[in-house]
Amino acid sequence: MKKIVLIGDIVGSRALANRKKVQEKINHTFRKINKSKEIASPYTLTLGDEFQAVYSNPKKIFSDILTLIADIHPVRVRFSIGIGEIATKMNRQKSIGMDGQAFYISRDALTNMKKRGLYLTVNGLRENDEKMIQPMLNVMMNLVRVWKPAKIRLLIMMLEKEKTTYELAEKLGVSERAVYKNIKNSVMKDICALINEFEDTIRITQTK
Repeated sequence: MKKIVLIGDIVGSRALANRKKVQEKINHTFRKINKSKEIASPYTLTLGDEFQAVYSNPKKIFSDILTLIADIHPVRVRFSIGIGEIATKMNRQKSIGMDGQAFYISRDALTNMKKRGLYLTVNGLRENDEKMIQPMLNVMMNLVRVWKPAKIRLLIMMLEKEKTTYELAEKLGVSERAVYKNIKNSVMKDICALINEFEDTIRITQTK
């Protein structure tokens, strides 16, 4: 079955005054999300301002992306997802030393993203699916990028569907009313529905 390669690029990392601190934050986040059973090869910093990981299925990939966005806010990151075959043995310890179609797709897309100013792409889908999904990804990222970390974390918790309104409020340190207002008066439910559709489309593509 095809694998899912995610390559990330920290935008303008070399110009950051606190570059070392940002790398420490991102490595801390990696340690959290690398515990996921969906990850076949763990998140690894590769070129100083880039990182990559391999997923066996898409169940957690979007919530992990959102976690990274929230944890290193306001630093921006580009994420390129590539779906395809991996020609080499899977490295379960670090996401290095591997090769194959999924890496080529993700890498080529990341180069193109930088030219177009995009922040999230999914590549390796059927052409019609890519044309349909990309505008929705653009809209979603344009919204999420200007949110505060607490709001992004609320979205992550909604995606994981594990907590009541009371539990969400306790976790975030806000009132139940604030949680309810955010859910009711925002596009969060729509984004959750979109992400579920994205995951289903990727899952179907993996088996083709």
